[in-house]
Formats: sequence, structure tokens, C-alpha cells
Amino acid sequence: MEINDFLVYTLEGKGSGHVRWLIERPVDYPPNKFEFGHRVVVGRDKSKSAVYAIVEFFSTISFAIKFYDFAVKADSCQVVDIDPFANSPPGDIADVHLHRSFWTNLTEPQSQRSLKSAIEDGTMNSQVDHLLTKIADRERTNTAKDVLKKLGSLVLSPTGNNQPIIDQLLLDLRPQAFRLLRVPILDMSKKEDPLSRCIYATFELLTRSDCNSPTGLTPVADQALNFATTALVQQIVSEYQSGSMDQERLEMLIGGGPGVALVAKPIFDLILDCLNAPR
Repeated sequence: MEINDFLVYTLEGKGSGHVRWLIERPVDYPPNKFEFGHRVVVGRDKSKSAVYAIVEFFSTISFAIKFYDFAVKADSCQVVDIDPFANSPPGDIADVHLHRSFWTNLTEPQSQRSLKSAIEDGTMNSQVDHLLTKIADRERTNTAKDVLKKLGSLVLSPTGNNQPIIDQLLLDLRPQAFRLLRVPILDMSKKEDPLSRCIYATFELLTRSDCNSPTGLTPVADQALNFATTALVQQIVSEYQSGSMDQERLEMLIGGGPGVALVAKPIFDLILDCLNAPR
């Protein structure tokens, strides 16, 4: 394999065997320096006479690339980690030169699994789910830090005007309240019995989207979200003013089970009131 073969593959889409999914990590593969780091490895492999690269996104999804065959005297590679969340240098890139190669491991049969097999056995889904969970955790932590800063501006005296801060929290926490509101609805969607399907059809209206609406939701879903967000913010403000709020508790309210129960309660209360109303 020559470099021209790779160029033809890249520019004209002809040929094969140059790029493939990297499902399994090489042996002794160093961890990324950043939690959600991208990575580029460019190396030379003596035993396989190969020049290769590994490209990794968000420390999760990777590709292996073979550029061409070339006899080299020793293994070596340059590993460059990139922090996609860094606002500016320095500290956004970490690189190291290693006197070793990862390509030999990548040519072993167990390392050459196809994407199809990785999807079928759940490996790829597991990797993507793990990434999404890490992203959600990071977002929840950062949101909680931001909310705590805003809560620090609350006037604790009874005569203080906290409405501007509360209005901002109502706006900021709508996405979190929406995700919390969807949790029981998504759980209900997985059930197949007739009663559950009927209940799901009713509750699905509470988060239904409308691309023509300014909020992106139907009027019913927008009202339900207002109820949910108000309940969430009232609880957060109440606990903060009582001195019982900290980072961990706030994260549970905006992204955990207590938050799900909190935003669902006003909706269920409204439905029960309607069912109990005199006819």
C-alpha cells in the first residue's frame, strides 16, 4: 500500500482498507488527558512497516487509519489530546511523543470487529450511552454551579425583591424541567399493555413539539412546562432560603429522581382535580 492509494481513496473514494471503526482500544492505550477530549495519534510501526493514525472524538468514538506501507527502524507515535470545551489556549492541547506503536494491536483479529457486529452485540450502543451520560452529568454540574451563583444574589429578607432573579431561573431551568417531565412519559412508552398505552397517549401531549410555535411546543405542552418549571424553581428557592441547598442537592433536583417527582406532581394534581371535580 502506497501513499497514492490513500490519496485516491480520500479524494476519489476508490479502494478500501484504509479506514475502519476502532471498536476495541489498543493494549496499554493511554487515557485522554481531558474528560471529553478529542485525540489524534500519528505513528510508525516497525513490525508492520506501516504509517497510521487514530482519530478519537469525545474520548469515545474512534477510527483507525492506515496511510501507507513504509519500512521504519523503530516504533514511534505522536499523541495529541484536544479539549473541545476549552475557551482558549493555553491548556487546550496536551501532546506527548511515545517510542511505541499501537498499530500492531490493531491488526489482531479481535481488534478488527465490524461496526455491524458492535451494534448487534450492544458494544457501540453502550459506548454512545456512556458518552451521553457523561455529557448529561457535566451539563447538570455546570447548570447547578450557575444556579447557585444566581441564588447567591437572592435577598433573604421578607421585603426583598427577588422576582428578577426568579424570572431568570424560570427561563434558565426550562430545559431541565422539560427533560425531567419527559422521564415518566418515556418510561410509560416502553410498556405494551393496553392501559399503559392509553395513559401514554394522554401524557405524551404534555411534551409534544410544534415547530410552528415560538416555544417549539404545543400550547398544552407549553403550559405543562410552565407548571413544571415553576414547581422546580419554587422548591430550589425555598430550600436555598432555608439553608438546606448545596451543589449535590441542586443536581438531584435538576437532573435526578427527586426532580422528576417534583415536576410531575403539579401535573398529576391538576389531573386528579379534574377527575374529582363535580359533574
